[in-house]
Amino acid sequence: IDGNGQTSAASICIGFNVALSVNASAISEIQYQWQFLNTASNSWEDLENNTHYGGTDQATLTIANIQPIHEGEYRVSVFTSDYRCPVISNERAFLTVVESPPNPTVDALQIFCFDPNYTHTIDDLTLLESSSLTIEWYEEAEGGTALTLNTALVQGKTYYAQWVNQIGCASPQRSASEVYIAPLPDILQTRFTIEQC
Repeated sequence: IDGNGQTSAASICIGFNVALSVNASAISEIQYQWQFLNTASNSWEDLENNTHYGGTDQATLTIANIQPIHEGEYRVSVFTSDYRCPVISNERAFLTVVESPPNPTVDALQIFCFDPNYTHTIDDLTLLESSSLTIEWYEEAEGGTALTLNTALVQGKTYYAQWVNQIGCASPQRSASEVYIAPLPDILQTRFTIEQC
């Protein structure tokens, strides 16, 4: 059996899906067994298909809805019906599971004064906290595309914010903030009367 494993270390956002693949060649059909390093016992354990793991006996191992318990080292052993002694991959995949940022704290209603000489944009929306994370605003509570900072605000529209960290992990839920653009008041004409006593 000639194995040519392609593995690497990666940081994965909690709740995401990930796939690990190995390339191997042999004259007869190849069988696979993915393993996970149990650091408590310092031993490799065979993985079984369940709600998180899939393809544990295939060339590609998938991990769905990854959680902190899935952080660690993975490897694969391969063998064939002609050669039953397993060949263990020299390369190991180390997965780091990164926690999602918290949900942003925003005002449920953000009020702006109408200005005929200025257009309020996404960049004018404020947060009730500061962070080194990147803030993104959306028109949807889920999905959609992040709005650019120069997108004009629309009166009565609700916008949704999420934090995003350096590897792209986003807040579990987006925080809603409605925009109210107060119109100019009617100017009352007032006449003053001066009387001399």
